[in-house]
Amino acid sequence: MKVCSAARSLIRNKATKEDLEELRELIDKKYLELEQNNPHTSH
Repeated sequence: MKVCSAARSLIRNKATKEDLEELRELIDKKYLELEQNNPHTSH
């Protein structure tokens, strides 16, 4: 998953708080997309 590798590289490079906020938004969007595509999953 691209988000995971992005998170790892950010952490390795001492990500700023802004970077982490941006990443969280990305993850939220991705999660919402997955929820909409798979309404029957129980995550």
